[in-house]
Amino acid sequence: MSRYRITAIKRDQNQPYCLIDAVEFAGRVHRVEEAMRWLDASPDNALWVLDDAGEAVWVSARQHARTGRYFFTTERDGKPLNQLHSLSECRETQIGSIFRFTRGPLRESLSIAAE
Repeated sequence: MSRYRITAIKRDQNQPYCLIDAVEFAGRVHRVEEAMRWLDASPDNALWVLDDAGEAVWVSARQHARTGRYFFTTERDGKPLNQLHSLSECRETQIGSIFRFTRGPLRESLSIAAE
């Protein structure tokens, strides 16, 4: 079971009040698409954020009805605003990855094993 608290976000430069490019959790900044793949990889994976009252609120992925774009939002917590937008901007500017989505051994491993 992997559950991480989102501590910061990277807002979209063109639409900073409604779009998020990346989220920071587990000490790294991850693109939204990468974090969504990680969430889909296991039903035990989960993301959460603290609201203004210090309560944990779960984060989920939704699909926009008109555009079809997937986005993160907080689960219904009785508040009209998405709690992610109240987070500060990510400190890191470079987006990294700690999650590896591969179906087999890396190519370097294959070439070393073949020698």
